[in-house]
Amino acid sequence: MKRKLIAELLAWKQNTTGTPLLLLGARNTGKTWLILDFIRNYYNSRVYMNLEHNPGAVSLFRKESPELVLEGIRGYFNLDPDAADSVLVLDEVFHFPELLTMVTKLSHLAAGMAFILISSDCRYAKHNREQIPDDFQVLHLYPMDFDEFLDATGNEWYIPVITEHYKSLRPVPCIVHQELLALFRQFLEIGGMPCAVNEYIMTETIANVPEKHSIIERQILSLARQNMDEGDYLKILGVYHTLDIQLAKDNKKFQYNRIRRGATARQYASAIQYLTDQEFVLKCSKWASQEEESAFKLYMADTGMLLSKATASGNIERDTDKYNLEKGLLENYLAQSLYAKGNTLYFWESKSQARIEFLIERGEEIIPVEIRRDEHTRSKNISIFKKQHAVASAYKISAKNFGRNGTVIYLPMYAIFCI
Repeated sequence: MKRKLIAELLAWKQNTTGTPLLLLGARNTGKTWLILDFIRNYYNSRVYMNLEHNPGAVSLFRKESPELVLEGIRGYFNLDPDAADSVLVLDEVFHFPELLTMVTKLSHLAAGMAFILISSDCRYAKHNREQIPDDFQVLHLYPMDFDEFLDATGNEWYIPVITEHYKSLRPVPCIVHQELLALFRQFLEIGGMPCAVNEYIMTETIANVPEKHSIIERQILSLARQNMDEGDYLKILGVYHTLDIQLAKDNKKFQYNRIRRGATARQYASAIQYLTDQEFVLKCSKWASQEEESAFKLYMADTGMLLSKATASGNIERDTDKYNLEKGLLENYLAQSLYAKGNTLYFWESKSQARIEFLIERGEEIIPVEIRRDEHTRSKNISIFKKQHAVASAYKISAKNFGRNGTVIYLPMYAIFCI
């Protein structure tokens, strides 16, 4: 499956000399697969080692000097010192973060050898950023976007159609619009975790996709069990197991009483911090809040996992909950897409008058984004926001075709990845 990050990997290979690469991303986003596919196609000599599975190999990097380390690596892997265009890939390096400093030294010493490091420990990377040497180029991989899903499923010809109409805001032909809406809704159900997408492609059915999501969920919770003490782990379970309930409400602000009666922010702050640090959960905070600074929403890292979780839990039974969850899936995907582009997630509300699902900060400009699950887009939310704040443009995302009315841009939900 082609990932958009391949363009940045190629640019790194072509435009940098001896600069090590660090690829970050939550587990199951496809980091290892992407790097192995990349080096197989673009390097003559390749070595891969997972330090989580082979921790003893770290001793190779703990010798007195980088010259001895390089000699040890070449001997251990039987590498030709004169080989050109070779690469050493070290996976799950934050189990041994001291390796980064040594790899920096090796990159200056080993002409013709590239170094790629991979880590799923997003929490370490966020809180110990200063320990990542300046020499490293850092890239980040997220779950697949809708355009990547289209490419993977053999529907890549739709991508330029969407991007061209996003630029012009001309409606796409009705039949293409309906085809894209159907594909997008299928994408929301499958999600962007590569193993789930691959399962769908290989079997041509979504029947086994929820099991793939369940495996990922078990890995997430197992990792939390390993990293946290029992009390914190139970709090993580409490937060995680209410996410589908939170997103099936009309007002999707996180409510602690959905975990248990009497639950408070102080009790569950560390659990939420862990889940967001590891990018298992995305946090959207209230923008410019003064009255309610603690208000926030939590989204899952992937829409497919959210839907599978909601279906398996049995918590979403009422028609109103199902209706609200459909909108929750849309919000969740937009949160994923904005987060992957480096945006800080914000929402806005004005008491009971109006509610804007997301605000995008572009320099000095604030762009409100309103979401509707069908073609009915009439509301006063953006108008009320514009009375209080200067707005040059705004988005309304729905099942409606491309269009524009003054400063309001109408985007079909399948064009979210263009924002």
